[in-house]
Order: sequence, then C-alpha cells, then structure tokens
Amino acid sequence: MILLGVLLLLATLSSYGEESLLSSNQAAYDGTQLTLKGEVLLDHGLGKIYAEEAILKKQELGMEFPFSQIDLRKSVLFQLCKGEELSCDHAILDFNALQGLLTSSQLVTYTGTLHRGKEKLPFKLQGQTIELLLKKEPSPKESVTKPLKEHFNIQEMKVKEHVQLSFGEGYLFSSDAISYEKYSNTSSSLRSSGKALTTFNCTGDQIEAEYFQIVEGVVSMKKPRGNLFSLSREMLFFQAEELIWENFNELLTLKGKIFIEEPFLGTFTSDNEVSVSRKEGGLAAFKSLGNTTFHDPHHRLLQSHGTWTFDKFLKSSVIESPIIEQKVPKELQLYYEEGNFGMYANQAQVDYAEEKGVLKPISIAVKGGIQFFSLPKEELSRFGLADHLRYHPTTQTMILLADPPNKVLLIDQREKVSLSAQEIHITRDSVTEREMIKGIGNVRFLLTAEEQLKLKHYFPHGF
Repeated sequence: MILLGVLLLLATLSSYGEESLLSSNQAAYDGTQLTLKGEVLLDHGLGKIYAEEAILKKQELGMEFPFSQIDLRKSVLFQLCKGEELSCDHAILDFNALQGLLTSSQLVTYTGTLHRGKEKLPFKLQGQTIELLLKKEPSPKESVTKPLKEHFNIQEMKVKEHVQLSFGEGYLFSSDAISYEKYSNTSSSLRSSGKALTTFNCTGDQIEAEYFQIVEGVVSMKKPRGNLFSLSREMLFFQAEELIWENFNELLTLKGKIFIEEPFLGTFTSDNEVSVSRKEGGLAAFKSLGNTTFHDPHHRLLQSHGTWTFDKFLKSSVIESPIIEQKVPKELQLYYEEGNFGMYANQAQVDYAEEKGVLKPISIAVKGGIQFFSLPKEELSRFGLADHLRYHPTTQTMILLADPPNKVLLIDQREKVSLSAQEIHITRDSVTEREMIKGIGNVRFLLTAEEQLKLKHYFPHGF
C-alpha cells in the first residue's frame, strides 16, 4: 500500500506538466510525509531545487504542488526563477507562512544582481544563516485544463553571522547582519541591519561605517571613517557624517563634519560637502563646497567659504568665494596665511610642481578685494590693498597689482614707508632675510586723504 501511495503521488505530480515536478533515487511516503533521498530534484514555483535529502510535509490536495513545507538537507542548491542561486547545507521552506530558513556549517551563499540603470551588477551575499520572506506571484493561466500555476520570489532576505557582501572587482562589505530587499525585478536594495560596525575593503581601501545601503548601484554610508589610496598610492584618511559612492572607480561624495588628511597636500576640514574623483586607484581631483579649512605640511593655512577645486593632473587648485548680490561679502572672502603674512581675497589659484611624486605649491595667484597684512595681526606692522597678487613660495616673491584707476596701497610701519603705485614688488634676500619693496608705475610715497581713509576702513588698528 505504501509503494502504491508513492506511485500514485508521483503520477499526480507528473500530470501537471510534460516534465516531472520531482525526482530522486529513493522515495518513501507514509500518507502525510514524503521522504526523498539521493539526487533529489524539485521543479517548484520557486525554481529548481537540488539536494541529497528532502522531506515534504503537509499535503494539500488540489494544489499544483501538494506540499506546503519542505525540509532539504545536504548539498542544497536553489536555481531560482530570476537567475539567482542559493546554496546551503540545510533549508526549511514554509509556503503557507511564506518563510524560509537556510543554514550551513560554513556559509550560506546567495548570488544575484543589482541594477544601475540598464547595467547589471552581480553580487554574492554570504553568512551562516539566511532568513527568507517569500512572495507568491501567480502567472497567467496557460490553459483551461491546467490549474493556475503559483510562482514564488524572494521578497526579502536577512543574512546573519559572519556576513560578507562582495561585488564588482574585489569590493567586500563585512557585517554581523545584512538585509536584501527586492521591490521589483529591476529594483532592490542591500543594507546593514546589525549592531556592529560595517567594514569595507577593496585593494587597500579600508572603511568603517555605522550603516551602509546600496540602492540602484549607489552606496551610501553613515558616519564613515577610513583610508583610501591617494596621490602616489599613499593613503588618504577621512571621516564624515555621510558618504555617497556613485562609482567605486570614479566618484565619492562626503557630507557633514568632514576631515581629510592627505600626506602630501595636508589636512582639510569642511562642514558641507566634498566630492572626490579617483582614477587608476588614486586621488585625481576633489571639490569642496562650504566652509573649508586647509593646513599643509609647511604650516600654510587657507580658509574658503565657497568652492574649492583641486585637480592632480592639471596640478592646480582653484578657490572661489560665494557671490551674493553680484559681490563677495567681506565675511565670506577666502583667507590665506603663511609665516608672518596673511591676506583676504575673492579668488585664488594655486599651481603645483611634482618632485619625486610629491606636489609642492610653486605659484599662488589671487584676485579681487585683496587685503594683505603682517602677522600677528595684533602687532600690525605692514598692511595694504590690491586687486591682484602673485606669490611664489619658493622664492618668497610677491607682486601686487591694481586695476586702473585703482592703486596698490601699502604702509610699512617698521620701515616707515607708505606707497601708492600701479604695481609693487616685495622680495626677500635669501642671505640676509631682508625684504625689498619696489614700486612700479606712477609711484607716490605719500598717500592721499582718500587713500588713507580707504586703508583705515579695513585696518583701523593700523593707524
């Protein structure tokens, strides 16, 4: 009778299609439970399922696949309907509750794809345990003689314990739990769902974050900190409130309370946003928006309130102050400081030269509303105004220029010199360290009352 029951059951299952819905080397049926052993194959609405052993429970007569619970053991492999795959040691599926639990002595492995526009990004998700939430999706009726076939898709997946997510060219996330959710066939998300920090590694890049999420191929991280390959394959350290990575090989954006330390350039802090472009695994360019402060290894300081763009291949930085009602407010000008010299201005460009893989500033060109002065500012000994300034750090040569009809104005209290000229050069003797001041073009050594008032407006404590 038991043998007859098995044969009748297999015949019933086979009658729903040209191919059998299940097969195995051995089968036993006790009226409520079907046990299969050896090269088990289940052709199910979820996909094709392979295992060495399977126990099918809770027969439901009249259904296409008359078992609502399946227990699979040893070398379990799911080839899902959407091209995804799952492998594990043990799987329990409940099609009434639409849930599943997969475990493995090593790691349960899921492979699928993320979509970024028309591009497909394959990924692999692994952990010791995977909890599944299934979704029942009936397909169109094929004929009046066949019952409506039920299809199942994975709607949500939670991976726990020793979780790793890998995709692309060696990109690896590690966490104590990661959730995968499918919104449609072309839309899904991956996110960390545990309490431990998430770590990211790729060819030397190392990042920790409180939380990460991948949607449409774009990675976002909360409170990230870590190291990225930078200039000359050196490491750049950073931390921020948020990181958005649109393409691992090209562009990442840092937001909120940003700190960056680049070994050759110096340290940057910003309260708004910094976009970093990478090429060939290293820093290629960056753009900072908002309040940005920079210190270089030679104790130079630069502060900006607008946009700051650096390009490694052009070997230059461009700093621009914000314009409000067609002018730059005084409080939003950029500020530069080096040694005993400081200045405010509207725009600046810094050009670099590369020496043994290290970028060093060789020229600083500044323009717009320039106020220059000696430091410390409380002991003001030299100050003045100009429209353009060119400074060469290596020679410590400064050229000040004015746009007609303006004049470069300068007062030096120590040398008891006041100058008004179209152009003023300040050079430092490398041997004596003494400075020479030279006026060019209609030079006057006495300032007019109007010129003195103009200077007094900017430097009231200098008079």
